[in-house]
Amino acid sequence: MSLNPQRLREAASGCPLEDWLIAALRHPITKQTLEERDGRTIDGILDLRPALHAVQKWSTGQKFYEAWEKVQIRTGTVEMFQRELSSVRAIYATMAITGACLDVGGLDGRIRHFMRPGQRYACVDPYPFAISDIRQQPALTTVYPELKSPVNFVCGMAEHLPLDSAVFDTVHMRSVIDHFYDPAVALREAARVLKPGCQLIVGVSVEGGQLGIPSIKERVRETLRSILVWLGIERYRDHHMWHPTWPNLKQMIEAAGFLCDAPYWQNARVVYVRAVKSEQA
Repeated sequence: MSLNPQRLREAASGCPLEDWLIAALRHPITKQTLEERDGRTIDGILDLRPALHAVQKWSTGQKFYEAWEKVQIRTGTVEMFQRELSSVRAIYATMAITGACLDVGGLDGRIRHFMRPGQRYACVDPYPFAISDIRQQPALTTVYPELKSPVNFVCGMAEHLPLDSAVFDTVHMRSVIDHFYDPAVALREAARVLKPGCQLIVGVSVEGGQLGIPSIKERVRETLRSILVWLGIERYRDHHMWHPTWPNLKQMIEAAGFLCDAPYWQNARVVYVRAVKSEQA
């Protein structure tokens, strides 16, 4: 039996969803209309993550990052969040978030700082407590006052977006694509939920910078890290699922049906790229 929209509203009591997003919600695997058994929640947050055995390694890293995020929320200062905001301001002046935006792995929705009031926004993130964590950190909302406003948030995964096709004008992925257990699938999902001719924005640290060739310093650092993990010092374990080079990343984005604009280099290792979904994708 199909899940009644009113039941969805009631289920998402911890984070009320706007009607336009409720209408777009779909089963994360089949992309069919949600059924009654799909309406599970965690702390009032709609949970549409698929139960897949293949993501065990990913789950281990995800738990690490969720614990790390809790520490950041509890200990963050106004100055720390201001530095974070200043570091990306020029990027979003260059790559504007246009139209209805889906923020994949967007955590608590900080990207809304660079959007217009009333602009449609939704976040799909696998961490169900991202929104409730905001209440623990007044310094965060001092720098990002928009976080005090209601947000469309659904617990879900990038590889299995619980959304209808051709709904969004922008899909945003910042500092997350190297955490996906299958980034190629996630990029194809981004293309699916985008309207033709609309944009994907990806920001990520890449190995070897613009040339895609890791430096001697980077190789030595990775060797030392591996040795420390082998010795049992777990805090040095790398929980990223992959480390793309810039050529790898560009090739994967284009293989998903996008045309890449010139990249924006935030620094020697961190690149932002805007890519447009081709009309044929």
